[in-house]
Amino acid sequence: MKNIIRVSAFLLAIMPALSFGQCCPYIDGIEVHPPSPTTNDNVTIVYTVTTPNQGAYLGETHTLSGDTVVINACYYNGMLTALQTYTDSITVAPLPQGNHFVRLHASISDDMTQCVPTQFQDSVFSFSVAQGGPMPICDSVFVSPDTVYVNQSTDTSVTVSVTYTGQGDVSYSSIDFVFNDSAYLDINDFAVTNGIAGPYTFTWHYDLMYNQTAIPANTVVNAGVHIFHGGLNGPTIDCTLPITFILNQPLGIQPVPEPFVATYPNPVSDLLTVKGTGELVILDAVGRPVLAKQAVDGITRLDVRDFAAGLYVAVIENQNGVAVRRFCKQ
Repeated sequence: MKNIIRVSAFLLAIMPALSFGQCCPYIDGIEVHPPSPTTNDNVTIVYTVTTPNQGAYLGETHTLSGDTVVINACYYNGMLTALQTYTDSITVAPLPQGNHFVRLHASISDDMTQCVPTQFQDSVFSFSVAQGGPMPICDSVFVSPDTVYVNQSTDTSVTVSVTYTGQGDVSYSSIDFVFNDSAYLDINDFAVTNGIAGPYTFTWHYDLMYNQTAIPANTVVNAGVHIFHGGLNGPTIDCTLPITFILNQPLGIQPVPEPFVATYPNPVSDLLTVKGTGELVILDAVGRPVLAKQAVDGITRLDVRDFAAGLYVAVIENQNGVAVRRFCKQ
């Protein structure tokens, strides 16, 4: 009997040491989205961890080391005897083709304000990245504005911006106009960009040609902005983006244009594009501002990788009024 008591006391004495790295927190699972990523895809890693005493999530850091994404997540141990489960995620840029790993190092801290690890758990998850096909290059080219109001008696030119959001040398790209119907309006002018690599915005003034002396009010002319780059030192671009001209709209009934057109992609995991100009504010689901800046040049790109997953609202205001767009952060 005494031997049993001594053994029990010995086990109780060594249990805390054995639990370090074996007990807490509990790693419930790791997932990768999309499940079968390609070299074109951003990779979102979702991990679920449970704390034993209704703790709290203190934060994470992550690094890319060779073929392994290393996540260091820390949780407050808590004081109540109740399990608490947390699901969090990070998103990394497209990875090269081959086998990759996620190493999750989850720590427990007795300090609720900073991470002072006392216990930890490690888990490794493996996945493969396949070679993706060529990206649709025209998805990386934008024109602004895409609707232009012109008055035959006062307007002799229009200003149009073309933005290429991709990477690579797009020097000496040609930009001209293609009209479905040139009976009323035409633009024979064209421009050539200077030597520069993307991402890049090119703005030019194009001369208008009116082909009738008295064009009816509110005449709509559909056209396209044609961008071409031969791909000698960079990507091959051959895209025609739609643009609409509204001619001779009476000044008294000219509508107030909406401050901006769209936010995309939606949902978003890393970079959000906002089309428009003015004071831009991003609000979370309960109306708290999380970002504010001046949007210029018609297209603004926001890094939202550190935003918590959920619904957000983009609000932009300028002299034309206020516009609201909702988007989801994955």
